[in-house]
Amino acid sequence: AVDDVESSRLASNQKKKFTQHTKDVCLKNLTNFIKRKLFILQWIPVYSSEDFLGDLLAGITIGLTVIPQSMALASIVGIPAQYGLYSSFVGTFIYLLFGTSKVVPMGPTAIVALLINNTIGTRGPAYATLLCFLTGIIQILMSFAGLGIIINFISVPVCSGFTSASAILIITSQVKDLIGVKGGGGNLLKMCRIVLEHIGSISIGDTIMGFACIGTVMLLKAFSTTRIGPKEEELQNVWQKNVNKLIWAIGAFR
Repeated sequence: AVDDVESSRLASNQKKKFTQHTKDVCLKNLTNFIKRKLFILQWIPVYSSEDFLGDLLAGITIGLTVIPQSMALASIVGIPAQYGLYSSFVGTFIYLLFGTSKVVPMGPTAIVALLINNTIGTRGPAYATLLCFLTGIIQILMSFAGLGIIINFISVPVCSGFTSASAILIITSQVKDLIGVKGGGGNLLKMCRIVLEHIGSISIGDTIMGFACIGTVMLLKAFSTTRIGPKEEELQNVWQKNVNKLIWAIGAFR
C-alpha cells in the first residue's frame, strides 16, 4: 500500500512538472510569435529622443511630399482625391505596429494605382476598397503561412521588366490629362488611340501648365545636387553648411 501511495505521488509530481513545462514552452513560443509579428515590441524599448527627432523631421518632409502625390495617384485609380489621402497615412499607422523594415515605402504607389485602375475600371471607390481589403486578407494569410520565401524565386529580369512596363503604362495614362484630352482607356493601345483621335482638341493651357510643372520638378531635382564650398562637410564653414541644408530642403520638397 505504501508503494502504491509513493508511486501515485511520483506520478502526480511528474504530471505537474510536465504540465508546467508545457505551459512554459507554449508561453515562450506565444511570446516569441507576438514579438515577431508586433515588431514594435523589439525596437520601442531602445527608442531614444534622438530617434524621435529624426523621425519627426523625416515625417514632416515626407508628409508634405505624399499629400499631393497621393492625390495624383487617386486620379490614376479613377477615384476622388480624398481616398488617396486616406491611403497615404492609414497604412503608415498599421505598419508602425507590424513593420520589420525602416526602408520600405508604405503608402500608395504608382504601380499599385495602375493595377487597381486596370482591375476596377470605372466602378468607383467601393470596388477599390473591397479590392484592397481582400488583398490585405490574402497577404495576412501568406504572412502566417510563411510564404514570403517565394519572392526568392522571382528573378531580377522579371521584376525589372514589370517595373519598366508599369512605368510606360503610367506615363501613357497621364498623357491625355497632361494635354487636356477627354476620355479614357483600359490599356496602352486604347490610350494611344484616344490621344490620336482627339489630338485636335488639345488644351493649350493644360499643356503649358503640365510641361511647366515637369520642368520645375526637373530643375529642382538638378538644383538639389548643388553644393556650396568643399564637398567634404567637415571643411565647410557654418554659412556654407546652412546654405547646403536649405538647398537640400528645397530639393526634397519638390
